[in-house]
Parts: sequence; structure tokens; C-alpha cells
Amino acid sequence: LKDIPREQLVGDIDKAIEMVKTSLSKLSETDLEKEFPLDMGGRRGSICFILIHLTTHFNYHFGQINYHRRLLS
Repeated sequence: LKDIPREQLVGDIDKAIEMVKTSLSKLSETDLEKEFPLDMGGRRGSICFILIHLTTHFNYHFGQINYHRRLLS
């Protein structure tokens, strides 16, 4: 999408944060130790491992966004 109003973008981010909080709060220690049911780009592992992988992957993209922000300002 392009030209998304700032208010909508912030609102969508807030909704995503709440969804993640709600989902994570429902997971038990036993749930985190279970194998994630899907192949993630050739990687298999526990739900905990996949969550850590996704967190670090998000940080990689966050760095890319920050780099482009600096180029434009």
C-alpha cells in the first residue's frame, strides 16, 4: 500500500501489538516447547525458537526501514 494516512498506520500498528500480546499471553511453557507446525524457510524448531527467529527477523527489517528513513530526511 502507498500513501497510507499516518493515523491509519499507527492504528494498524497498535492493533498488531494488541494481537501479539493477546496471543502470547495464551501460550503456556508447554506450548512454547512444542514443535512449530510449519516449515519456516527450511527451518524447523519449537514455537519458542520460531518466535525468537521472527523477533530478530523483524529487527533486521526495522533496521532497513530506519536506514531508508535517514536517506529521505
